Amino acid sequence: MKTNIFDEHIGEFQKNFTSQQKKAMIMGLWSIANSDGEIHQKEENFMREISLLLGFDYNSLWNGLFHFEYKEGELGTALNSLSKSNKEWYIITVFSMIHVDGHALDIEFVYAESILNVMNITVDEALKTLQKSQGMINHLNL
Repeated sequence: MKTNIFDEHIGEFQKNFTSQQKKAMIMGLWSIANSDGEIHQKEENFMREISLLLGFDYNSLWNGLFHFEYKEGELGTALNSLSKSNKEWYIITVFSMIHVDGHALDIEFVYAESILNVMNITVDEALKTLQKSQGMINHLNL
């Protein structure tokens, strides 16, 4: 079966993560989206897009195949095991989730900081990653 170059690159990106890492990343996004007690449509759409990018079955969140049962520390272990560049990608993704619905809430930042903590990333390090990302966007005129 012949694949296009986009599929080849996405497939390679998906191979960077274990199933536990994918699950932990989606759980982190879900916790931010649900932090105000409601998952808004734009937040759900964003999680679906990230799930597709990761090759993770988003629908398994709701059909019983996805279990939120983690042993203590398992979520942090999965997120902390990400490579440096994948942690940077996830930091950008987490902060994109906070802003995707147009309403960045304080509680969402609290949850994001908890995610940073389990990845052993300081707020200052996260801000540097976000600034670097914004600098690239500005440089490329996106």
